[in-house]
Amino acid sequence: MADIPQVMPPNIAAVLKKADGVPSLPTVIAELERVIGSAGVNMKQVASVVEKDLGLTAKVLKVANSAFTGFSGKVSTVQLACSLLGMGTIEGLVTSVGVMHTLRIGADEYFDPLKFWRHSVMTGLCAQDLSNRLGYNLRGDLFTCGLLHDVGKIVMAHSWHEDFVEMMKLHRTGVPYREAERRIYGADHTQIGWWVGRHWGLPDVFLQCILNHHEWPEKREDPLHKRIAATYLGNLVTHMAEYRGEKGRYPSLRPEFQERFGLSQEAVMQISEAALGKSQQLLSEMLENK
Repeated sequence: MADIPQVMPPNIAAVLKKADGVPSLPTVIAELERVIGSAGVNMKQVASVVEKDLGLTAKVLKVANSAFTGFSGKVSTVQLACSLLGMGTIEGLVTSVGVMHTLRIGADEYFDPLKFWRHSVMTGLCAQDLSNRLGYNLRGDLFTCGLLHDVGKIVMAHSWHEDFVEMMKLHRTGVPYREAERRIYGADHTQIGWWVGRHWGLPDVFLQCILNHHEWPEKREDPLHKRIAATYLGNLVTHMAEYRGEKGRYPSLRPEFQERFGLSQEAVMQISEAALGKSQQLLSEMLENK
């Protein structure tokens, strides 16, 4: 795993210290994480937290009654919605809606927020599916691990947009993406995502998946390393699907990857295709402007 970042570049630290630098997440997210992390939590308690925010309540009910769940028109309460969607999906939904609202940014030639969130949601869905296929037996917060893995990118585009434009221009000259980030920002999106996530008070499991989603943990005995592995794979499979859509081809999973992960090319295609359909359904309900 990557080392915890110790020295924050001055430009990053300056923005995090400013009141209007990186916006704070809605307080309901921290409260929800506290409740979900407590012993003996039940759906009634989770629902009571969500119901404190009218905007989130509307979004949760909208998603619960959408094609994403198949329960269209049948869900009238937040508690029933939480039960149908599951704690992990509710956690991911509330967190993602909160981050989407906090980091609203218009599209330009350098950053497309719709494409970004589609990738993030797909990564969360693929991570869940892959975790089940690999027998990791992880609880539902894995969707949120995948959904937040690239949060550093949207923070960079939102709070340091001029730098982001310069970074993208450098990348388009042939400099690898993360190297271009390090040259312009003094850190890459995994490190910046970790610092911002800590600034927001996100749980350590999310911080570790943000920091390590480009690192394959060879040892996967504990739940944290399994979550990192599933997030890594979810990101990989999602990129493969995106390459297919953009370039008219489906990159093959290299033989050494198939052996390492115990996955066939056909299984990977099935996972990504299912996640693509679900992510489009979910985003159509989560985003205010379709």
